[in-house]
Amino acid sequence: MDKVNHLLERDKVLKAIEKSLQCPICLGTLTSPLVMCCNNHCVCSSCGKDLTKCPTCRMEMANNVKYPILLDNILYEIPRKCELSEYCKEVMTGPELKEHKTICPYRSISCEIVSCSWKGEFKTLLEHVKINHKDFLLENGKNMATFTDFSIDKPYYSVKIMACQ
Repeated sequence: MDKVNHLLERDKVLKAIEKSLQCPICLGTLTSPLVMCCNNHCVCSSCGKDLTKCPTCRMEMANNVKYPILLDNILYEIPRKCELSEYCKEVMTGPELKEHKTICPYRSISCEIVSCSWKGEFKTLLEHVKINHKDFLLENGKNMATFTDFSIDKPYYSVKIMACQ
């Protein structure tokens, strides 16, 4: 087999694997833990939580089906896009994605100032504090501190330091 045919054959195999690992409901790559029917068709745990019938063969969904840990390991290493926001373009494997979700600028966050119910993307938090909580903000060079739950009647208050970017 020449090199071109070998590459074409490998590409064909990879496409078949990719199709096999696609959730029939959300059409994304399967995520663990999987939900399976008695014929071993799989869906993502989030897609399958309320399913009673398999979307592929219409058989009953099975409870507590054991599947090879190898499949979990493969799914964990498949690169996937960050799903926190359509604007986040990061693509990485399971371990990297888990870490990324804690620092993604598009992750959801709530304002920690007691009287505020604002929720939004992390990257807009500083702008929110500057506009809505000027009295709680101290700026000094590259760092800012917000005082939350501040009152002169209380013996303590919490301080949040944010780096400006």
